[in-house]
Parts: sequence; structure tokens; C-alpha cells
Amino acid sequence: MNEDQKNINAKLKSLCERFQVLDWTPDKDYTRPGPRGTQTIYYTSLKKIKKNVMPVYADLGLDIKINIVSVTTDGGRVQFTCDIVITDLDSGEHDVTRIISASPTMDKGEAIALSNAQRMYYSSRYGIEGLEFEEEDGEPNVNGILSAKAIPVPTPAVSVPATPHSPTADVPASNASATAVPQAKPSQVEPPKVSPPPAKPVQTKLSMVEAQTRVKSMEIIERLKDNISEEDYATAKSVFENCSTSKDISILLDIKHKAESKVKPAREGM
Repeated sequence: MNEDQKNINAKLKSLCERFQVLDWTPDKDYTRPGPRGTQTIYYTSLKKIKKNVMPVYADLGLDIKINIVSVTTDGGRVQFTCDIVITDLDSGEHDVTRIISASPTMDKGEAIALSNAQRMYYSSRYGIEGLEFEEEDGEPNVNGILSAKAIPVPTPAVSVPATPHSPTADVPASNASATAVPQAKPSQVEPPKVSPPPAKPVQTKLSMVEAQTRVKSMEIIERLKDNISEEDYATAKSVFENCSTSKDISILLDIKHKAESKVKPAREGM
């Protein structure tokens, strides 16, 4: 055991013991297609997990927060990296666990990845079984996954009616030298107009969570700008105003972490 962390390590041991006796039985369910018909999946909601753990943290004098390290998108997936930081409010000692989670779909993928990260933490760190599950704060995103894999229905061909033909009027032979009788022009029947399929919406370069991270990071940088150099602050302002990629988000997060690193940990209650 690290002697420098003996206070928080003792509290983490108590934390683990108390987590083991809590009620983790599933409180939510949803249905999905299965090989033998519809399946009902039962799971413990993120709301219940938080309701279980937060009083224990408070009772032991521990604070918990999630620091977003990076959010990236690749091939329709969202990858989420975060640090879960436990702080002993009595000694100021910290315990940091890095979690990398992902969502199999872009549809609400950031929220699902964040939820998965918390489930992975309590499952792997404290040995609580049955928590790892893909859902967004209690509502699984099955429809979005199925829609992404759906086969598009082809647009039916539109049949154009044949143009009617008007026969030429018979002209008596005796009047052959008379003025020719004009033939009636075939009536022009315009085919019905087919509306083009709706254009796909243009996807923004930043995901929903990346956009939120951009704003929140800049708010913290503005509040703590006295903790960083003028050059770092100018860089943050420029990146914020022209932010368009995950790399830009990482730059903002690095400057935010630099500003936060000079702030003493709060010792107030949770």
C-alpha cells in the first residue's frame, strides 16, 4: 500500500465493502428482437446506481467527479475517455481511474458511452456484477441501432401513360385540290412530376458531447484564466472560435486541465 495514500485507501476499502451489500437488482427492462422471438432484457438503471453510491461517498467524506479526457468518432462509433477522480475531503488525497468506453452507434452515442464508462467503473473497480449495459440514462437505444442497419426501400418506378393518337381526317377526292385540312396535333400529356428524395442533413464536424465540452471547457478557462499564461489563453480563445475537430477539443481540454491543476481541491461537502 502506498503510504502517501493510506487515508484514501482505507476509505476506498470501506467503500467497496459497503457497495457489496447494496441492492443492485434490476429496476428497468426493454424488449429487443432475438433468435427465438422477442427478448426482454432486465437491467439496473444509471439512476439507481447513482442513488445507491452517492450517500456512501458523502458518509465517508469522499467526493467523486468525472473529467472528460477526449471524445472521438470513427466509423459510426463514439469512443469516450474519462478520468473518474475520488478525492478524500479530509486529507486531500486523490484516486484516479481512467476509463475508455464506446457506443456502437452515433445516435445518442455520447450519452451511451458516458453511461457505459460509469457502469464499467463500478463493475471493474468494485466487483459489482451485471452493471455493464448499453443504455442512455435508462432508455436503451435499440431503435437507433436497428434503423442504422435497415435496408432502404427503393423508390417505385412511375409509369407514364401512352400519348393518344388522333387519326387524320379523310378528305374527299373531289376536294383534293382544295386547301389542306390541318391535322390535329397529338395531345401532349406531361408525366407526373416525381419529387426527389429529401437531401440528407449535413453532419456537423463536432458531435453533441464535443460541442458541449467546447462550451464548458471555455467557461472554466475564462473563470481560471489567471492560472494560465496569456499565450495559452489566446490559444484557447482562437481554438474555441474556430473549433471544428476532435483535435481542437483536445487542445481546449489540455488548457482547461492546466488551469484546474493550480486550483486547490475543494473541501466542502458534496
